[in-house]
Amino acid sequence: MPVEREVDRERAMETMAAEQSKQMMLLAAYGVGLTVVLKVLAMIAMPLFVVAFPLVYISALQSCPQNESFDAKNELKRVMRGQNVPEGQPSKPKGLIAKTFKNLQATVQTELATSMGYEVTLMVCVALVFFLSY
Repeated sequence: MPVEREVDRERAMETMAAEQSKQMMLLAAYGVGLTVVLKVLAMIAMPLFVVAFPLVYISALQSCPQNESFDAKNELKRVMRGQNVPEGQPSKPKGLIAKTFKNLQATVQTELATSMGYEVTLMVCVALVFFLSY
């Protein structure tokens, strides 16, 4: 009886080893197939990227406003007034009086902030990145 159990155990181990090796081979085939598909997609996408990137870059340069058109004082007033704040925001002024006080407050704060002689400079790096410093 112990000999029969030993033989059954060996057969089960061989069957499990064969199934595991089949699964490993299947996973390896999936890995190779995925690699091939990704390589083909990269080969297709590279010419598109080479053609599209300069076009997007030139379009971005053409649509970018001139540095001289940036008025820091005016932009600071717009932000302080809350013009770009969503409607549901509690800090956005609701009525005419609240808007008037918010505009007055923005004007006074902007004048105080810019009256000390701060200078705004734009530094262009490779025509892609702009650094704004005060």
